[in-house]
Amino acid sequence: MPVDGAGVSVIINTQNSEEHIERTLRHLIIQKVPKYIPWEIIIADNASKDNTLKIISKTWRKYKGKTPLKIIRLPDTGILEARNQAIENATYNFILFCNPGNLLNRNYVHMVSVNMMRDINLGALGSYTEVLVKGEKPEWFEDWSNYCYQTGEQYEYTSAVTWTKGFVWSSGFAIKKDAWKSIYQKNFKSKFEKRKNETADQSVVEELCYALRATGNSIWYSIDLKLNQIFSESDLSWEHLRNIWKQKGVNFIALYGYIHSKEHELEDFRKLPDKKDLRKLITYIFRSLKRFKRWKLKAYNESLTGDTDVLLIEYKFSKLRELLGEIKPYNRKLRLLRRIARKSDFKYLKYVIDKPCFRFPQYRKRNDKRGISVILNYENTSYNLLNRCLESISRQILPEDFPWEVILNGSNIDENVKSEIYRRWERTNCSASLKIIDENSKNNGILRNAAINKSRYDNLVYLNELDFINPDFVRIAFKSIHKIKK
Repeated sequence: MPVDGAGVSVIINTQNSEEHIERTLRHLIIQKVPKYIPWEIIIADNASKDNTLKIISKTWRKYKGKTPLKIIRLPDTGILEARNQAIENATYNFILFCNPGNLLNRNYVHMVSVNMMRDINLGALGSYTEVLVKGEKPEWFEDWSNYCYQTGEQYEYTSAVTWTKGFVWSSGFAIKKDAWKSIYQKNFKSKFEKRKNETADQSVVEELCYALRATGNSIWYSIDLKLNQIFSESDLSWEHLRNIWKQKGVNFIALYGYIHSKEHELEDFRKLPDKKDLRKLITYIFRSLKRFKRWKLKAYNESLTGDTDVLLIEYKFSKLRELLGEIKPYNRKLRLLRRIARKSDFKYLKYVIDKPCFRFPQYRKRNDKRGISVILNYENTSYNLLNRCLESISRQILPEDFPWEVILNGSNIDENVKSEIYRRWERTNCSASLKIIDENSKNNGILRNAAINKSRYDNLVYLNELDFINPDFVRIAFKSIHKIKK
């Protein structure tokens, strides 16, 4: 005779899951479950646009499924919201989440019921996972199969992991419906409520385990629960592994209050301490980046497949990004970075800020002695002579990366003349930049000082519109200045 208290509701969340749903469902249909354990299968489809639902119906008819089957069609929503809707429709207290690609052993549903009845305070249950891969695994897979891909043993033996590990993996994850509802009654609000990406699934489960622990529930791992997890080619890509590490960084900051809390009788999640010393944490993470080679930090956007340092950099960048996101307003965030970082560090910190043209802080520019500034004093004598002078300057024979600039210094220059000068200069394709300084003064000293203050380099060459220089003039001038200095 069925015992409702031992019943299991298996929930499969699908979204464009046609690749793996048939095998997953087949392994559920052939489950060996004693008659005293009632169970059901609930498909919570999250707005699939492929043939997922058609394959489910075809598979159910093909293998003559006899277990009660419910299909719930949901709008495109987050992982947690989809699971909430499915649990509301669940008949039994023991909830088993089976993801597409999870191939459960034939006694899995039976053992979930047995293990759940072991401890009245048991809130969540995890399993042993084996790898199922089409083709060859990447060389680096074994290094991260347990920590990142969550395969193998979660613990040495069947045991409570409440205060040792603190959470279990998302594949084959089981929870009590009563425990799920109890945390929501205590004002639980997920940090990942609207997340839809694949790597967020483990984040949701990890957060739920910590929440259950805080309210006095225990978290268990059972080696009797075994399943195979299918990994596709995209799952085994280096980019996906980097995304996993990025999500781990997000988890560490988002769940910081849970991780560092010893609370086990929490009555209201709004009272959970979540105070972080932002400046201290940011400084610590930033200093830990110093042990990596600078070229790797700058090459963050490149693949560098197989390089462990890149994964750790991804993890630390992700934590920094989350911490800085908590600092408002934007300028306060940048002032903090200015205090802990050097100007050269901003070449890779732009990846943390997510601004490709990141230039803060704007340090006061100092003249660079390695270049030369050509200051052309225009006294409004002749526009044609000015053009000839600029043309002779633009024909200088210099290396492409030679640091130099041209500053046109004048008084009350007409705007149309300025526009024409800029257009002519652009047509020359000269490597030097052109600045026009227009001061409302006829005092040569004032004009000269204005040009010097705005010059980038310490080495200066003075010309006027009557000077037409040879193509090697700037190169020889630069060389002569440095000889004299030495």
